[in-house]
Formats: sequence, C-alpha cells, structure tokens
Amino acid sequence: MESPLNALLEGRRLILPFCGIGHFKQEVAFVQITEGEHLSKLTLMAESVKKAFEERGIASGDDKAFKPHLTFLKLSRAPKLRKQGVKKLDPALFSEFEGRVFGDECVCRLDLCSMLKKKSADGYYHREKSVSFNLLQSRQRAAPTSAKKAPVPDDEELVSLSKRLVEDAVLRAVQQYMEETQQNGTTPKNDGPPVAGGKLSTTK
Repeated sequence: MESPLNALLEGRRLILPFCGIGHFKQEVAFVQITEGEHLSKLTLMAESVKKAFEERGIASGDDKAFKPHLTFLKLSRAPKLRKQGVKKLDPALFSEFEGRVFGDECVCRLDLCSMLKKKSADGYYHREKSVSFNLLQSRQRAAPTSAKKAPVPDDEELVSLSKRLVEDAVLRAVQQYMEETQQNGTTPKNDGPPVAGGKLSTTK
C-alpha cells in the first residue's frame, strides 16, 4: 500500500487548509477542509486504500461519500448531555465561524487504526499500521481560497467554542422542557434537567 500512496503524492507535501465549521445531522460539529486540488489528492489516496483492502478481501465499510473533516464536538461521546435531553446542536451557534480560517495541516503519515481495540496511553486509537510518506521539505502551501482571512484561533478558543455549543444545547433543552410542561398544565419538578451556568426559576 505504501508505493501507490507515495506515487500519488509524487514526493510533494500535501497541505490541507481548514476553514469554516460544518455538522453531521446536528450531532457532530467539525472544522471543514476547503475545496481544491489538495482535497482531490486526498480523495484519490482514500480510494487507493479502499482498493487495496478490496483486493485482499477486506471489507472497507459502506458506500458513504468520503468527507474528511476535523471533529471537535460529538454528542454521542457526551452521555451526560443525552440524559439532560440534548439531542441536537444549533448550527446558528457557529454561523459566525463559517468563513473562519483555522490553519493548515501537512499530511505526512497515514494510520490504519482499530476502532475496537483499547486506545493508547495518549488517547489515540490503536494503530495497526502506519505509512510514512517520503516528502520533499519544500515550502509548498495550499492554493489560496476566497474565504476571508482571520486570525488563526488557538486551542483555548476552540475549547471555549465547544463549551458554548454545549451550554446553549443544554439551555435549549431546558427551555423546551419548560414549554412542554406549561402547555400540559403541569409544574416542572425539581429533578428536571439543570441549566448550564445557572438555576431555573418559574413564576405562577
């Protein structure tokens, strides 16, 4: 598998520029990769890996379209939020980041990871195989995009955004709970879902 992948890269660095935020069914929030030749190259690499699996009789997953992304929030990994009634993320929360530039990442290695085996000590998935690419140490950059440039956010800002998304989702779940109980003519109980960052108060 190493030879076909290295042949696709032709010894050149593959730079992936990240810009804007997207979501999957309002349950997973992620930073997007901008369109361009770099994305086409990455797609060809994914197809090459899938072909190598099929030639060896290894199931390579479903037929969903290849959509590389950088996940930063996943509700399925937050059972406490599920119990509080948070089922969806409001896209309006990250609408201001639609054109935000998050920086570039160089593809220097491909890891074949197990989703079933125990994760490593650093929290990364168990690696069955790693393929490192023989790349030229050039200063090649990704093709410029039409997106408006903005300061690249640091880790603290991304964590803050994740917290805002979670807090807003919790608040909306509580508001929905309150509306439903009022429509049914009942008084909310004290064991209802808590509000992030505050307490609930009701008036009769």
